[in-house]
Amino acid sequence: MPFQVIKDGDKFKLKKIDDGKIINKTFNSKESAINMAKRYMEYRKEQNIRVIGNKILGTKLSDIRKKKDKNK
Repeated sequence: MPFQVIKDGDKFKLKKIDDGKIINKTFNSKESAINMAKRYMEYRKEQNIRVIGNKILGTKLSDIRKKKDKNK
C-alpha cells in the first residue's frame, strides 16, 4: 500500500494513495511520518520500499511472485 505524506498545519499525516484514506495519527516531522510508513509496509511484507519526494512506494511480495511465474 503506497503512502503519501501530507502537511496539516505544522504536523504531518499519512494518506493511502490507493483509496485516499488518511491514517489517524499525526507526526511532528516528515521524517517520522516516512519512517512509520516504511514500518507499515514492512509489516505487510512489501519489498523494494523507496521514497520518491513525498511518496513512499513499495512492491507487494505477491506481485513479485506473479511476475516470476509469468516469466516462466
